[in-house]
Amino acid sequence: MKTKGFIIALSMFVASAATAQIPQNIKDAFRHKYPDATLKKFRHENKTYVALFVNGKENDKAVFSETGSWIKTVAPEKLNNLPDAVKTGLLKSRYDGWFIQECTQIKTPKGMLYSFDVTSPYTFTGCFKADNYVYFTPSGNLVKQ
Repeated sequence: MKTKGFIIALSMFVASAATAQIPQNIKDAFRHKYPDATLKKFRHENKTYVALFVNGKENDKAVFSETGSWIKTVAPEKLNNLPDAVKTGLLKSRYDGWFIQECTQIKTPKGMLYSFDVTSPYTFTGCFKADNYVYFTPSGNLVKQ
C-alpha cells in the first residue's frame, strides 16, 4: 500500500515538474480549451507548446503557439467510428486497398480533418518506406496527399 502511494506521489511530482517551465498563458489557454481534461505533460517543440492529455478515454495532443493561441488538437480515431462520408471517400480514392497504419482526427480553428497513415500494398516491408499521410474532410473529400 505504501508503494502505491509513493508511485502516485511520484507521478504527481513528475507531472508538476513537467509543467513548471511552461508559461502561465499556455497553461491558462489549455485549461480554458479543455477544462475537464487530465493533463499528462507539456513539451516545448519548434516554437509551440504541446499538451499531452486524457480527454475521456483517449490520449489527445493539443498544440498551442507561444502566445497561447490554439493551433490544433490531434486525437486517435477508430476506423469504425468514422463518419460514413469519410469511409466512402477513402473507398473511392486511389487509397482503397492500401494498409491503414493509423487514423487520427485533427481539429483546427478552420475545421476538422481525418488523417490516415497509409502504406501501399505493393511496397515490400523493409525495402523502403512508402508511408503517405492523406487527409479527408468530414464530408469525405480528399484534401491533401
